[in-house]
Amino acid sequence: MAELVAEEYEKINGKKRGLTVTVSTSTFVPKSHTPFMWYGQENIESIIKKQEYLKDKLKARWFKYNWHNPSTSMLEAVFARGGRELGAVLAAAFENGCRFDSWKDEFKLDIWLAAFNEVGINPYEAACRSFEEDELLPWDVVSYGVSKQFFLDEKHKCEKAQVTKDCRNGCLNCGLIKECTVIKKAGDIK
Repeated sequence: MAELVAEEYEKINGKKRGLTVTVSTSTFVPKSHTPFMWYGQENIESIIKKQEYLKDKLKARWFKYNWHNPSTSMLEAVFARGGRELGAVLAAAFENGCRFDSWKDEFKLDIWLAAFNEVGINPYEAACRSFEEDELLPWDVVSYGVSKQFFLDEKHKCEKAQVTKDCRNGCLNCGLIKECTVIKKAGDIK
């Protein structure tokens, strides 16, 4: 796609001089309370390989390639899909100098890995772990109205590349109907 953009620019301007095409990629981080919560994150080795592939393909001077650090993405996946056992990891990492603010500037993977080791959790396995559809999930104790079955149905639709209609055009029975009715009465949904 970046090459097509560059070619189109050259067609219009007769040259690529002055062109900058920025390509940015982020690692997919599965999150709780989404249709993707059952999936594990891709392993770091595979992510790095894909990033290296893109770096190699985007070597022309008019391309700028930005990517997200796979190690911070791994931590995001662990904490997005973990349970209360991660409180001890947070405490250990904090006590040893880690802070959440400015991970990009202050990120200390070695301290995070030591904290996970101290608590007995393999963060790479935790990030990449997939859950069975009928499995009790660490975040099942948290409910904000949308049913787990709705997310499961959405997962199945996603796997078939089916699109979900906009709920403003008809209720999808996600479990929020009570809250939606209150919002509609307040005039917040048009």
